[in-house]
Formats: sequence, structure tokens, C-alpha cells
Amino acid sequence: MRLQSLLRSFAAAAVVCTTMAGAPAQAASVTYTDSTCTAFTSVTGTNPGDIVVSCLRGVTCTITPTPAGTTISSLGAVTLTASCNPVAATYAWTPGANPGGLCPPLPAPSTTGATQTDMGNIRQAVSGCVYNVVGDTGTVAGTGTGTITLAWAAPGTTAPNGCAIIVTGSPVVIGGGNAIVAQTASSCQNIIPGTTTYEWRKGAASVNVPSTTYADLTVAFGNNSGLPPKSDNYALKVCNGAGSTLCMTTPTKPVAQDGVTGGTGGSLGLCRLYPSVIQADVTAGGQFLSAQMGGFQDNGVFAGTFTSSAAGGFVSATIGEYQGANTSRQITISTEPCDFRTAVDSNNIIGPLASKAKGSTFTLGYNLLSGKTYYFNVRNVDGLGKPLIGAGTLADFTIGLTKN
Repeated sequence: MRLQSLLRSFAAAAVVCTTMAGAPAQAASVTYTDSTCTAFTSVTGTNPGDIVVSCLRGVTCTITPTPAGTTISSLGAVTLTASCNPVAATYAWTPGANPGGLCPPLPAPSTTGATQTDMGNIRQAVSGCVYNVVGDTGTVAGTGTGTITLAWAAPGTTAPNGCAIIVTGSPVVIGGGNAIVAQTASSCQNIIPGTTTYEWRKGAASVNVPSTTYADLTVAFGNNSGLPPKSDNYALKVCNGAGSTLCMTTPTKPVAQDGVTGGTGGSLGLCRLYPSVIQADVTAGGQFLSAQMGGFQDNGVFAGTFTSSAAGGFVSATIGEYQGANTSRQITISTEPCDFRTAVDSNNIIGPLASKAKGSTFTLGYNLLSGKTYYFNVRNVDGLGKPLIGAGTLADFTIGLTKN
């Protein structure tokens, strides 16, 4: 018999066993041992009597972090990518050591893909975080395991930054009710969980004792129907430690309350936000000229009242220029006058029912409910759809309603 060693393209060793021609038939065996082989395969060779035995040297897998390096900034995230040789068909990710339970979890633990994206951003110091992957080739080569150990650096001795707040719903409460002031999701950076404190402030006064547990602020108003409007500015102060000077305070957000008959130039809450308001009844088939009401200020608002018929139906408002230079305008349809809140809301809770801002002449329509009072609100805007600051000039318009 003769032995011949062959090399496969995947770096496996092969042994070819051949029966010598003319040799008498008899039982024979050959033993081949290689401690570097994890398994052997055998196939019939190309020559009569040949048997090719191949050594499989196992699957090797590695995990590569992006950005490179195994120590990540406390404010940073890392993407882990697994690769195996031979190439794996599927991957199984599992967490390993997790000191103090502080290590960030795998973003997609059930994925069979090679990548875990944007892992981290935990804003605290921790080291010794172990992550494992098993790559399966789906062939006789089997599986291989890769492991990586990561650490996240401490936030450092700097103040929080980037914190911001919003007022949910309308910034003006009409009559009684609540407004919620909240931190914009994930806005704060360079904070230290369990150490960073949060303190709501109303003007210069503290609303709550600084706490390491964040909570939204509820601003409650009693019913002030018929009383003058009032407004307060709220902000969130965030510090990296009780009594620390490493602090930031968010820009303020106003929360206002208006009585049912309060306001300047208008009869309801949202109108008090504008220096000049014209209110008038409008009817289907008629036309309204702002010049007939003393002129429309360039930073003013028109709130036209319309009560739908018992049958309801679709009503459209067409706005046009009148005796002046072309001016871009916005028109909204709402059950509240002067309603130019940003979000369009079919329930009319956080914004108008419909809104359109386009040039100086256009049409906006809405399917009205029966027997309900609506407002067709008009204001002038700039080319970006923002309200004009006002230069004290007139910008008159016409508006007409059509019931389809």
C-alpha cells in the first residue's frame, strides 16, 4: 500500500490509500492520526482502489467591534460583526460575563445574522463584559465559537448636555385641566444613572427636590373661567450629583392658562398668542373681506366662525389676495379659534383638524359634522411656513366658503 498527503483549498489534510496492483487479496488496515483534526471525511478517489481521507481542522470565528477597540466611550455605541472560516451560514449570539449586571444587552439576541448593531450608549463605567457567538457552517465542518470582552469608560467630570423638554398637547390650557412637561426622549448626554439628579423649575423657583429618578412634570390648573390669562416658564435642571456644580438647565417652555372669556383680541385661549385678531361669522356661499373689518395686520389672525347644517357635509374655504402684494398664508380648520398648533389631529385634541400653508391663493376643505361650530383660521406666513413677526403693515385677503 502507499500513502499520499494532499492539501485541500480549505487547508484540510488528505490521505489517499491505494491497493497495489498484483498484490494478493487479504485483509488490511491503515491508521492515520492527527491531533489538529477535529473530524475526518472519506470519499472514493479518482483511481481504482483509492480512498481519500480528509482532515477537518475546525471552524474559527472572531468578533470585530466598530469602532475598533475594546474600550468604548460611555456615550458611544459599538457594532459587533462576527466572521468565521469556513464561512458560517447562521450565527447564535449569547451574553457572557456581566459584572454587576451593568453590561449592555445584545440589541438583537435572537438574530441569526452576523451583526449586532449600535450596542451600548449606557452612560456608565463597566468592564469585563463578555459576548459570544457560535457560527454554524451547516456542513460537516460544524460550528465555531468567537468571544469578545468589552469595557465602557466612565462619563468623566463634565456636566450633562443636550437635555431638552417639550410640552405635550397644547401649551395653552383653556379653563381647567393639566399640561405635561416632559424631557425629550434620550436627549440628555453624559449622565450617570443613579447619580445624576433632576429638578423641575418654574421660573427661578424649584418645583421639586432634586431626585436621581426622573419623572415628567404635571402642571395642574383649576377652572379660571372668565379670569385673566396667566403663563409660567418651566425648565429642567440636570446635575451630575447632589449639590454638584456640573449642571445644565434646559431652555424654558411656557405653559399658559386662559379663561373662557380671557385673551386679547379674541374670545378664547389660543387667540391670546397673537397681537391682533379679527373674529367674524362666515357663511357658505358668501365672501368675507378683511378690509371691511379695519384691515388685516401682517402678524394678525382671522378666526371665521361657521356652524354646519344639520346634514353636515364637505365645506371648502378658498382664500385670495385683496388689494395688496402677494402674501403667503396658512389656513386651518378647527373647533378652536386661532388654532395653528403644529400637529394635525383628526380628534382636534393636540392640533387642528386640517391645515394648509401655500402661497396667497388656495383652497382647504373638510368634511364637517352636523350642527357643530368650526373656525376657519387664517394667518400670514413666510416662505418657510413660519408666522410673520409683523412690520405694522396691512395684508388684506378675501375668504369664501363653498358647501359641496
